[in-house]
Amino acid sequence: MSLLRLLRLLTTTLAIILLPIVTQADEKLNQDELKALLIDSTIIGTFKWGFLKFDFNEYYSENNKIIGQDDDGEYTGSYQIHEEGCFNIKYDDENTSANGCYYYQAKGDQYLITAPTGDEVLVTVKKGKHLNLGK
Repeated sequence: MSLLRLLRLLTTTLAIILLPIVTQADEKLNQDELKALLIDSTIIGTFKWGFLKFDFNEYYSENNKIIGQDDDGEYTGSYQIHEEGCFNIKYDDENTSANGCYYYQAKGDQYLITAPTGDEVLVTVKKGKHLNLGK
């Protein structure tokens, strides 16, 4: 492993460890915090909508691509991180209200996501690709 890659890994790991500590409660993460947290990471959560609920995992690659899994199978998309702390998602093959800006807030060792629809979901973030939903 090159020294530069090792330094990058240590910096990212440190940012993930310290992020919940230095981010005040109910404060949305900014552009730099989102990059440190989400790039080359998987979010894991359960979305609840009325009496329905489904588990999902989404991996955010370094080249702005999304690979996701939910109870219906796999899906793909892309993302951009905007200055105002907006994690802007566009899912492929879906014209849905799920496309748009997502905002993250630190909640202990988890993160509260506010979706474009106003719905909220609590997620766990893991570095790397973890797409083994239901296994």
